[in-house]
Amino acid sequence: MACGGARQRVSDRRIVAALVVALLGLLALTAYSWTVSPAAMRLGEIDGGDVGRFVEVRGHLRQTDGTAGGGVRLLLVDLEDFSTLRAYLGRNAWTAVPDRVAVSPGAEVVLRGELRRLGSEVVLDVASAGDLRVVAPAAANLVRLETLASRAADLVGMNVTAVGVLAAVHEVVDPLRVRIGTTAILWATAPDGAPGLVDVCGTLEFDRGRSRWELRVAPGDLRPHGAGTGCTEVSLEEVVRDPEAYAATRIGLSAVPATRGEPLGTAFDLRDGSRSFGGILWGHGLPDGAKDWTAVEFQGTVTYDDTAGRFRLESTGPTLRAA
Repeated sequence: MACGGARQRVSDRRIVAALVVALLGLLALTAYSWTVSPAAMRLGEIDGGDVGRFVEVRGHLRQTDGTAGGGVRLLLVDLEDFSTLRAYLGRNAWTAVPDRVAVSPGAEVVLRGELRRLGSEVVLDVASAGDLRVVAPAAANLVRLETLASRAADLVGMNVTAVGVLAAVHEVVDPLRVRIGTTAILWATAPDGAPGLVDVCGTLEFDRGRSRWELRVAPGDLRPHGAGTGCTEVSLEEVVRDPEAYAATRIGLSAVPATRGEPLGTAFDLRDGSRSFGGILWGHGLPDGAKDWTAVEFQGTVTYDDTAGRFRLESTGPTLRAA
């Protein structure tokens, strides 16, 4: 009997040991599956308890910024609940991405990586180029006017496309700039002075932002013709032909035609019922026939206009089309 009891106890211990081994194996398999097969998660589901998990997320890029080490920092947003998540790719992973241009604000992407804590924030580390996939380009990011009007602050920096009816179309001009001349043309910056036939005195300088020579005119130095220039006079044609000869020199132009306001672009509103959102085409007018279109489609970047105190869509390309 004693011998039989001893054998039973050995058998029981073997069963317990086998169960422990099986349990440890199951735990190891679970941990391994977390590493190899990412858990699909919504951005809004992620919190501090998920640090260390290998996950797959989907969202639209709101911002893309380079890092000091040559990598990239991405800000994803879920356009359903506007949850966000930052993701990082190191230099090696980022430079291996085949089409980095497509990884731009507004594009829809799928990312895989490990969640880690960065300060008080949970972020995603993407280890390889294969763990970043562009699902749809920025040009396909269609956002309703209702969403733009109510959540624009959450979309600043993102490239979106909106559809609406054109309204309140007007030209945007820089009122400080004055065009001098009709055939030979020189732009001037003048804080005051009425347009028409004028006498003007100013300093010729090169504007690097606009890649052109401009006349800097002090207050009171743009006057109606007959008042005199008050400085050494030269001909407008000579200045336009050889501006470098007059660089940083005060010169006077007498009896020249002046038109105030330099066209910068075209502003408008996109409307859908009671909803409205502003847009601006920098450097462009409306396409031919646009005012007769039933509805338009406009692609641009969401920005905030400090002067007007409103959000709007901006574009520097011909991105206004018939819807």
